[in-house]
Amino acid sequence: EILAGLGLSEKIVGVTHCCDYPTSALRNAVVVTTSDVRPALLSQDEIHLRVSGALRKGDSLYALDEEALKLIKPTHIFTQSLCDICAVSAPLVNNTCARIFPTKQEDGSDKTKIVSLEPQSLNDVWETIRVAGRVLGVEAKAEEMIGGYVKDLQEVQTIVEGYLKTNAHIKKPKVAFLEWHEPFVTGGHWIADMMEIAGGRYTLNKTGCRSECITDEQLVQYNPDVILIGPCGFSVERATNDTLPLLNHSKRGPLWKNLRAVQDEKVFALDGNSYYARPGPRLVQGTGLMAK
Repeated sequence: EILAGLGLSEKIVGVTHCCDYPTSALRNAVVVTTSDVRPALLSQDEIHLRVSGALRKGDSLYALDEEALKLIKPTHIFTQSLCDICAVSAPLVNNTCARIFPTKQEDGSDKTKIVSLEPQSLNDVWETIRVAGRVLGVEAKAEEMIGGYVKDLQEVQTIVEGYLKTNAHIKKPKVAFLEWHEPFVTGGHWIADMMEIAGGRYTLNKTGCRSECITDEQLVQYNPDVILIGPCGFSVERATNDTLPLLNHSKRGPLWKNLRAVQDEKVFALDGNSYYARPGPRLVQGTGLMAK
């Protein structure tokens, strides 16, 4: 999404199996990763067990298609070392490329350049755009993108602050953002930054901290005014379907039923895949949705 925003869609020759937006950036791209985990066929609890088991054994959840990489001969590869659960790990990318690509390409150019991005906060996300722009020689476009996103977020914050000032009797709601609920996992990294701009009080996690599992009892003690559920990698439709059993109290019983947000019907399903889990341009839209 960042590369497309920089006007480089036509230069993208390879993507992961999770890359699905924007479609204009996928026309010439070959899928170079695979995974044995099929989220669409598993419950959140089943996915958690599969992932936890693989991590305990030291197994990778993903694989790189070496033949596909050889075929497309990329000059640059953008990867990440932020989360081994969400994507191919940087060590796997580095080791694979060191093995299959020569020191020099056939045309005499330097070997493939690998750029690892690992933003921890909203400002870090903008910095990754700056890094991509610098590496690919489109620094001016990168600064233009960042300026636009920062301006949009400032507009959201101004609207929220104006609303709270006009309605002085309304307090900022205490919000729980859950990126998983089998088990409960709090939104980390840039979520706290987004929440602050959107006008919510969010103390389940801090800016730059990883997502954390919490118990039912911890959520009850926190007792939020609003619960936002944006499961990592899931659409709003999947988030809704997975949340309905909670709202119907078929799981977790009175612990869930007695939460203030549940009693006040302030539980919302969100598109975690598009607007919250991916450290890219659409976090701006995600922040606007939070504010709404």
